[in-house]
Amino acid sequence: MLYSKRTLSLLFLFIFSLVNLKCKVATGEDIAQGNVKQKFTKGTPAVRVVKAANSLINSIKRTVYSFNNYVNEKTGYYKIDCSGLALFLALESIPEHCKPIIAYTNFARKSKKKRPRAKEFYEFLARISGADKFNDGSLWSTSNFLEGVKPGAFLVYSFSPNVMAQRIKDGKSTGHIVIVSKLPEFLRNKIVEVKGNKIKAKEYLVEVIESSPFEKIDDTKTSGKYIAGIKPSANKKGVLNWIKSHFESRGKLGVGRCKIIIGVDRSGKLVYTRMTETRRPKIRYKIITGYPI
Repeated sequence: MLYSKRTLSLLFLFIFSLVNLKCKVATGEDIAQGNVKQKFTKGTPAVRVVKAANSLINSIKRTVYSFNNYVNEKTGYYKIDCSGLALFLALESIPEHCKPIIAYTNFARKSKKKRPRAKEFYEFLARISGADKFNDGSLWSTSNFLEGVKPGAFLVYSFSPNVMAQRIKDGKSTGHIVIVSKLPEFLRNKIVEVKGNKIKAKEYLVEVIESSPFEKIDDTKTSGKYIAGIKPSANKKGVLNWIKSHFESRGKLGVGRCKIIIGVDRSGKLVYTRMTETRRPKIRYKIITGYPI
């Protein structure tokens, strides 16, 4: 029996969708459009977020930080950046909270195929108002203070307007997003210079889950329990190929659980972050937490 090209194409797409469904595959476009199945339904929204994040960490076999998002849960492969990870985990645990973020991103980026970056996450959370059509405060609570840093919260920072346009033009990140998995632990008092003025700051150690090209404190990305930073194309047999893959992917670690240092001023306002004990504080122009309610 002969079939038309259209019939064969539709059949191929149907089979391909079944394979993807079976393999639990999600592309960047799937994540952008919210086409990720909810897996976690029990507990408060924040509890579900932490469960989703911990489950993902435990399932990783291979990961790499990349703006071109691709997830295969069956094989444990996560090729994703920080905002892609944040949205993916939210879709698996609190999909109803994602709808207004996606709607705002469609509006801000003038496209339904582009997912929210750190920039859009920050802008969405900062819009919170009873009169706002995207974020009326019914699904998210926001804070610029230490009290907002708690398990299940999304901690987001974005760059200042005077550098943002150039970073976007250069194809660089627009900020960073982490998922807080444990309450902050007080670390130390510290004198820090902020815009030419010295302030008395308090530093806290916070356990988070993220996707990043940088190693942090107590980082599972370098613990050896799974492969981080190695491109799948370089995952070939042979010592030379293995070494080559490491050099090609240096600085592109991926998803992991780690700890970061956050600094707050005397009032408890979030001021800066540090990736390691030896890194200098990075004063953040914009920093905010979004907590699902």
